[in-house]
Amino acid sequence: MTKPTRTAYVPAALDMTYDSQLIEGFLQTSDILVDDPARAPRPMDIFTNAGGQSEALVIQQGQVVQICREPLSDSGWNMVGLGAGVDYIAGIDSASAYAVDTGYGMWQNTLGKWTPVAPLPGGAQPEGISTTNDGSVLAVDDTGQLYQLDSAADVWQLVPNAPSFIDPPVGSSVDSLWATSESGSSLSNLVDLQTSVAYAAPAGVTLGEVAVGLDGSVWASSATDSTLYQLLPDSQQFASVPGPPGVTFAGLAVLQGGASPKAWALDASNLLWCFADGAWQQVSGPFQSA
Repeated sequence: MTKPTRTAYVPAALDMTYDSQLIEGFLQTSDILVDDPARAPRPMDIFTNAGGQSEALVIQQGQVVQICREPLSDSGWNMVGLGAGVDYIAGIDSASAYAVDTGYGMWQNTLGKWTPVAPLPGGAQPEGISTTNDGSVLAVDDTGQLYQLDSAADVWQLVPNAPSFIDPPVGSSVDSLWATSESGSSLSNLVDLQTSVAYAAPAGVTLGEVAVGLDGSVWASSATDSTLYQLLPDSQQFASVPGPPGVTFAGLAVLQGGASPKAWALDASNLLWCFADGAWQQVSGPFQSA
């Protein structure tokens, strides 16, 4: 007996729909929460991607999260978890970042893969890590000593003539590094890893975080409110930029200064803000872990 032949129906065309991104186990939320600076002393860093758009790395509940633009989401932002429990995070670009974990281990993340970085010499305990705009990697230990990473040899070199730092300095390059004094009464500029120059804060102002834009502009936040201060290179005076009312900034990162400054800031309630086109906007994230 011959079996009947079956003919499959194949449509001439298929209509498909798709979402803007693949997600698994996430719910929509209205806010991006960032760890309190008391728990993660440097819980935020920013960089620009290949398209020239700003992105951020933040620490959320001890985990590293990348925040990037997603025009098709409700808020325009997307959060991508990268893993790891860290206290300090410093981004170089969209493919690479450095971190200090909760056990004082040092790590590099490249395209989502974590690899260990050599420890500080002599068993020194790292208290923070930072990167310059040109990609140099710096760290400070628990005594305030400054180190620079030789990335090719994976070896940290002590900077012998540097002053003591509370937090790792930032800058366009190691030729000009900036940090806030312990009292917040001035900004310290370390030139050529040799000479330190202090710039007094405006009268009655206690400075908090310091940031250097991709254009080399030097900024600091107030430790008591949301005002930002830009150090003007010609006059060596500070120009102020008012922040959103009722907010105190605990973290700061700047893309550019000048007449059209662009900055990111973290407030005391662990929410992110973005300043662009002369206005502050609270950054809303589309996802949080379910």
